[in-house]
Amino acid sequence: MMVLKTEALKKLRRLQKKNPRIYYYQKEHAGAGTARNLGLEYAQGEYIAFLDADDMFFDRDALEKMICACKKNNIPICGSYRNELKNGVLQDTDFMRQFGVLPEEGIDIAFKDYQFDFFFQSFLYSHKLLDRFHIRFKEYFRYEDPPFLVHALDAAGHFHVLPVILHCYRKGHQIRKANEAYIVDSMKGVRDNLLFSEKKYKQLFQILIDRIDWMYKDEIMDNDTEELLIVLGELNEIYRRNSGVELPIYGEYLEKNWTPKCR
Repeated sequence: MMVLKTEALKKLRRLQKKNPRIYYYQKEHAGAGTARNLGLEYAQGEYIAFLDADDMFFDRDALEKMICACKKNNIPICGSYRNELKNGVLQDTDFMRQFGVLPEEGIDIAFKDYQFDFFFQSFLYSHKLLDRFHIRFKEYFRYEDPPFLVHALDAAGHFHVLPVILHCYRKGHQIRKANEAYIVDSMKGVRDNLLFSEKKYKQLFQILIDRIDWMYKDEIMDNDTEELLIVLGELNEIYRRNSGVELPIYGEYLEKNWTPKCR
């Protein structure tokens, strides 16, 4: 286990005395992607799982079962169900449900049939796969994990899924920072996955295009930085190349933030 949060050092030191398998590394805050890459650099285990400090593993035996499934099926990635804990209430938010009720032994799924880039914490990854294809997190402050997941699942081709709940996302206590760096990095992550998916994964491509509008529109329209303008221009070019028309939000953004106003 590797823990990378610096604010809990005293507790970690106590835990480390009881369990020598726990390691912790201090690093100046530079985003979650940088911290996770540091963990990958030092990790020695055969499989990798990720858990943010404010979330939790849910089923106690999920990791054990997922490791066994990887070995039994000779497959480098195993997925699971997930849920969210919001204000003390558990909610089923799992994207795997589209495949119906899974048998106890699980099923294999091709990434071409999945085509989704959220919930990377619900997967267990072969360390060898990540190193072989040099799959690492983008050093963004937000949206650093979807490119990681897409590259990992694409490299694997197929993954196994078990009807266990590995990850529980605690929601509602976070204070979301809608600042310039966060929305710019979000759009960079979307751009990266659009570029990766435009030829191979059309369903994922459309999910990403739709997400720009329904998930990020307010933050985009409220930020008039040149860096965001450049990234939106790149998104517009990718969309135009694939559809023949302009990305709607790009024109709205230009009109709101970059059209000279008559006095």
